[in-house]
Amino acid sequence: MAKECFLCKDAFNFNIGLKGKNADKTKLLFIANKPDSRVLEKVLPNFDSYEMALLSTKTGKMTYQMLRYCGLRFEDIYWTNVFKCVLPNDRNPKKKEYENCFNKYLKKQINDFKPKKIVALGEMPYNLMFPDKCNHTSSLIGTFNYRGIPVFIMPHPGKIWYYSEIRRENEFYETLESFIKQ
Repeated sequence: MAKECFLCKDAFNFNIGLKGKNADKTKLLFIANKPDSRVLEKVLPNFDSYEMALLSTKTGKMTYQMLRYCGLRFEDIYWTNVFKCVLPNDRNPKKKEYENCFNKYLKKQINDFKPKKIVALGEMPYNLMFPDKCNHTSSLIGTFNYRGIPVFIMPHPGKIWYYSEIRRENEFYETLESFIKQ
C-alpha cells in the first residue's frame, strides 16, 4: 500500500489507517470518513499513541466508549478512513476526492484484509459502498452486505451525542455489539 498520495491537490499527512495487533484475529474493519488533523498531529504509527491521541477529542472519547461497550479495544480492530489525507484548514473532501480514495485505496484494503465484518461510521462510507441505497436520513443505521461481507452502518461517533436527543447512546452501542457478536 502507498506511503503517500498525490491524487488530491494540497492534501497532506497520508494515513492508510492503523491495524491493531489483534485485528487479524477479530477481522473487524472500522471505516470512518476522514482523519482528524488534531489526532494525527499527536500520533506515532502505533495504536497506543493513536488511542491516547483519540482520547484527547470528544469524538475520540465517544469512539473509545463505543468500543469498550462492545468489549473491544483499538488493538482489536483495523481502523481506517475513506479519505486518507488531511486537507488545508481541515476542510471536508469533495465527493471526487472521496471517490479517489475509495477506488484507489479502500477497496484494496478491504480486499487485502478480508474482514469478517465492517463497521461503517457515517454517511460517506455508506454512500460510497452502497450508492444505489443512498438515503440521507438522520437515523442512519442498519445492516447491509458489501461483496459478501456484513456491514453495519451507524452514525459517526462524533454525531452520536447529537442523536442522543432522539435515541439513547446505548441503543447505538447495543445494536453494534449485537452485530459484532452475531
